Order: sequence, then structure tokens, then C-alpha cells
Amino acid sequence: MSLLNIMSLVMSFVYLGAGMFLFFGKNIFQFIDFQRIGLAIILTAYGLFRFFNTLKKQSERSAKENENQSD
Repeated sequence: MSLLNIMSLVMSFVYLGAGMFLFFGKNIFQFIDFQRIGLAIILTAYGLFRFFNTLKKQSERSAKENENQSD
């Protein structure tokens, strides 16, 4: 696994953590509930998107490497 993949996974967990913190944490940013929950949903969805996109790219790379090794 390359450093780029590791950093991408770390950032996806940062976005997921920030989204969960906003959703379940106390209101430290002086947002109204609609803003807080909306931003939490956006951050969580983006974190999930990055996570699954990274996993997809990694599996495509490993499949391509396996294909090249079999030739």
C-alpha cells in the first residue's frame, strides 16, 4: 500500500470523525441545529465517499498487478 493510499484513508477517517463529532458533540461553533446537522451529514458522506473510492482504487491496482504478474 502506497503512502498516498494511506494518507487518503487517514483523511477519510478525519472527515468521518469531524462529521460524527458535529453530529453527536456539543454545539461549540454556535451553529443552529439545522446547520450543525447539515454540515455533519456532508462531512460524513464525503468521508465515506473518500474511503470507498480509496478502497476501489487499491483493489483495481492490485488486480492490475496480479494481471501483469500472470503474463
